[in-house]
Amino acid sequence: MKTAERAFPAAALAIGRLDGALSLASETTQSIFASALLRGITTTALQHEGHAFTQSRFYAWFAGLTTLTDEPAHTARPPKVVCEAVLTELAHSSWGPLATAATRLKCLLLAPHDHSGDDAHKDVHLVIEEARRIVRESTDNRSPFTALASLRNAILEHPTFAPSETADPFSWSGEAGLRLSPFWAVDIFAGECLSAAGWLRPSLPLTGLIRREILCRSDPASADTMQAHALEEAASHLNRQLLEAVHAEETIRRRLADRRSTSRAPALLAMLAGFGAMRSSQIERLLGLTRLGARSILSSLESDGLVERRTLAGAHLYSATLHASSLGDFVSPSLPSLSSAALDAFDVSLAEIDRLLGRSSAGTDD
Repeated sequence: MKTAERAFPAAALAIGRLDGALSLASETTQSIFASALLRGITTTALQHEGHAFTQSRFYAWFAGLTTLTDEPAHTARPPKVVCEAVLTELAHSSWGPLATAATRLKCLLLAPHDHSGDDAHKDVHLVIEEARRIVRESTDNRSPFTALASLRNAILEHPTFAPSETADPFSWSGEAGLRLSPFWAVDIFAGECLSAAGWLRPSLPLTGLIRREILCRSDPASADTMQAHALEEAASHLNRQLLEAVHAEETIRRRLADRRSTSRAPALLAMLAGFGAMRSSQIERLLGLTRLGARSILSSLESDGLVERRTLAGAHLYSATLHASSLGDFVSPSLPSLSSAALDAFDVSLAEIDRLLGRSSAGTDD
């Protein structure tokens, strides 16, 4: 296991940064970040199920304006069933902002019905239940290293999750319409391996953590190393999403500083910045507005250049336009606002990661 642990420090550092930054993030930033997480896990789940679509097509489908694809893949699980199941599961997340965002988005899902029977719902929920079970049975509160290794072994033994061609993990062609193993369901719960060990306090979905190429029986050392790199990439992606959420909140606060405190515009922009494009009827549900009220807010934001719209199937989809002029322009002014206490908390978080790495290494053999 020491070979794997030598590859984990970069991942551990990325996780430590994420944990520290999340502990300091405002409620609005956390909300934007949570909505972005949900967009990522739902689109990944649909793609892994064999649905081929663009991001704009996803928004139009979510808003009920079109099907997800022109030619649905017959081997894929029904898209609305999958999306509803993911949002239902995450509405029970132990991390409050994620649970709140999932509950809201489930109410905003206007996608057309799949015309599927109860069997499709049972199948998807069974996949999620089995993913939860194998993650929790694999979780080791001493070390994420051993937990992830145990999880990979459980996946290889499971009839639902084991790849059909484990002997050649690089042979999948990537053709549209070909359903992959539902690793997305395992990714939903994989964060528990980190939170149980004290690495990441909120248990977050780790999209892309479980990959086909790391499920290698013949070379466990290489599999451990690839797992470490996958963990680093997943954590780094979440750090980038969190930075984008911080920027979005900063822009919303600055650009809407002259609005009255009861304005619904900041909440609307936060959801659009996190999740993405929505139509007016979804916004009415989100904010509890009349059609006239929603149009009034959207018209004002559009005039200020904070939202843009595109027309599809006779309806408008509205997107936030909160662009940074450059990363440097955004980051530099924010640094003085960090208090010494905040910086100390961040250092403590990184020190804890170092301590856990040292403790794990001391109790393992080559």
